[in-house]
Amino acid sequence: MRKITSTTILIAFCFLLLMLLFLISTSTQALIRTVEGSVTAVSDGDTFKIGTIEGTRLKIRLYGIDAPETEKINRSTGMISKQGQPYGEEAFGALKSKILGKKVRVDIIDIDRYKRMVGRAMQQLYHIPISFLP
Repeated sequence: MRKITSTTILIAFCFLLLMLLFLISTSTQALIRTVEGSVTAVSDGDTFKIGTIEGTRLKIRLYGIDAPETEKINRSTGMISKQGQPYGEEAFGALKSKILGKKVRVDIIDIDRYKRMVGRAMQQLYHIPISFLP
């Protein structure tokens, strides 16, 4: 029979504490703000711009979505500055067809390193996530 020592108990306690902290940190994100507006542009498969009733323009990145990147062109030179990824254009087209020109509500939960609002977007009419709309 194995003897339970205080070291074993301490290790088990630390493990349980780390698991609890992990579960708490991965639970729902805290909401910073909710904004409503019309989608004025789609940048790629996970990023779009909205204009609010107050006249504010925001760049939104969809939370939990990592769509392939589209090809980026330098405006001053007209040359490709960043190569696109496979299916980047298809992801862009899919998001554009679903939300461009439509009213959305965005629950902002973070701001990324590019100063984009990161959030969950819902269309006003359906009140369901954009990813599930026909």
